Amino acid sequence: MAGPSWGCTCTWALLVFVAELIAAGLNLTFAGGLEGRRIEWGTDARLVLGLLGFAILANAAVVFVEAGLHVSLDDNPSRYELFYDLGILRSSRP
Repeated sequence: MAGPSWGCTCTWALLVFVAELIAAGLNLTFAGGLEGRRIEWGTDARLVLGLLGFAILANAAVVFVEAGLHVSLDDNPSRYELFYDLGILRSSRP
């Protein structure tokens, strides 16, 4: 079957990127109503900042687990190196 599959990381990255663009566009669209008065940090803004912070921390954690204690990796890592570095999983390759 040609085309990207739903299991492909690139497909999910594209979907998240498009969702972020839509969210940013909606924020910019409705921000004009806030001009001329004091801006309060409401529940929506705190929720968006919390989700952004969570996404950043989750990505950092996944990159650390995937890279392990290595400074450089292959272009397309095939396993989570940290589990092998700590001896949680055993490697069949040298």
